Amino acid sequence: MLRSDLSERLKRLDEDAYLLFANDERLRLILVGGGALVLCELISRSTHDLDALDVSAQLRGLLSRYDINCNVQAFINNFPYNYEEYKRRYKPCGN
Repeated sequence: MLRSDLSERLKRLDEDAYLLFANDERLRLILVGGGALVLCELISRSTHDLDALDVSAQLRGLLSRYDINCNVQAFINNFPYNYEEYKRRYKPCGN
């Protein structure tokens, strides 16, 4: 999938989460792997899924609908202990 396809998938997830969890609580989704690199425009190859390292409990049930894999926690040791300092806020295509 191209960046625009991944971006559209995240936009639909955001819309569903907004409708299901209509409150002011901020939800968490930390993406890693090839899909995250495509979204950040650091690589241009295609990928079919997104990998989530950290997810708010409320979102977990929705992620399978959008082919977002949550089974990457086993790889947490491959990330620096302070990986959260390196987070980037995702900006959707066209924004």
